[in-house]
Amino acid sequence: MPHYAYARSDKKDAPRISIGVRLVADLLVTAGADRILTMTLHSPQVHGFFSVPVDHLHALRELAGHFKQYDLANTVVVSPDLGNAKAAAAFARLLGVTVAAGAKQRFSDDHVTISAIIGDVPAAISLCSMTRSPEAAR
Repeated sequence: MPHYAYARSDKKDAPRISIGVRLVADLLVTAGADRILTMTLHSPQVHGFFSVPVDHLHALRELAGHFKQYDLANTVVVSPDLGNAKAAAAFARLLGVTVAAGAKQRFSDDHVTISAIIGDVPAAISLCSMTRSPEAAR
């Protein structure tokens, strides 16, 4: 499964809201899946919504290998929010560069503001915004 679109629906943030990730996990198992192979899930707890084994792959080492061919002297890996700072820090370690993260505030579904950048980013080039999925940009 190259993209698990419902992985962001992994918590109840309001009353009477279903957890979509669990519903889709159950549908896949009911349809006959006995193992799930996926790439770059939104968060590690998504594994817990499946009743079958989940193999979670990512490509950080391959991406780091690609970027290491460039001069990374003034480079910072930037996470768009604190929720993905751990993955951004792992990527930065692989590259031997520093890391920064945005302090994100969500005012509504379509109004998000990054109020501050946490980390040292003077005159640096942002190598990569470590977003988890296309929905993470919302």
